[in-house]
Amino acid sequence: METKANYILIGAATVIGVVLMLLFAMWMANSEFSRGYNEYDIVFADPVRGLAVGGEVRFNGIKVGEVRSLRIDPDNTNRVIARIRVSSDVPVREDSDARLEPIGLTGVTLVQLSAGSPGAPLLQRGFGGPPPHIQGHGSQIDIILARSEDIVLRASEAMAAVRDLLTDENIARVSHIIANLETVSHQLADERGVITQSGHAAASMTRAADNVAALAAQTQHDLADLQDIMRNLRVASASVSSETLPQIDRAAEQIARASAAIDDVARNMRDNPSVLTPRTPRPTVELPR
Repeated sequence: METKANYILIGAATVIGVVLMLLFAMWMANSEFSRGYNEYDIVFADPVRGLAVGGEVRFNGIKVGEVRSLRIDPDNTNRVIARIRVSSDVPVREDSDARLEPIGLTGVTLVQLSAGSPGAPLLQRGFGGPPPHIQGHGSQIDIILARSEDIVLRASEAMAAVRDLLTDENIARVSHIIANLETVSHQLADERGVITQSGHAAASMTRAADNVAALAAQTQHDLADLQDIMRNLRVASASVSSETLPQIDRAAEQIARASAAIDDVARNMRDNPSVLTPRTPRPTVELPR
């Protein structure tokens, strides 16, 4: 019985020791994980081609962690959430974002984290909350491929539209339009002479305009001369008013006096016409001495 009891004690001690060692190892692993890494969820609205669990996570080209899991967003099935684990000393900020980058021509992609603004606060996980989110973007190749698919689709739609336009009726209309354009071209060629004459007429009008401008300039010069003449006339009129008019008044007075004298003479001649006939000399008698 004692030997059997010893085996039970030894077995129990061994089991307890193994359990304690496992618990210690798990505690150490959890402590190391909590102390040296931070987790973030990157939300991608674009496809994550080439990204897999265990893929590299880089910060400014330096490997700082790995992809822990990939899943579809349950709230929006068009989005993919990649959970990453990076070193705790990596300064992931609130305006940092993530972008997929291909590794050579292997088809494998990695996650490249941006540094963000130096003054932005660090992105931290709330107490007991889920990992903070980082906005993710697809690779340039994925963007080009997505756009190329749209371009091909639109090109196909355009080709279908062109095919629908190229009916027999539309082709006949286009041929008619081309014929009309050819007719108009010939008419324009025939009217080239008229256009040339119009050019000559325009040149003549230009010369006429120049002549009118010269005539206007001469007219302005003549108007200036006329203004000088009128100015001189005003000066002469002032001179006549101040000097010549008094002389004319005096001459008029003299003429009036002379006219009065002539009237007196005429009146005397009318009253005594004998003054106009010559007198007969009286005979003289010579007396003896």
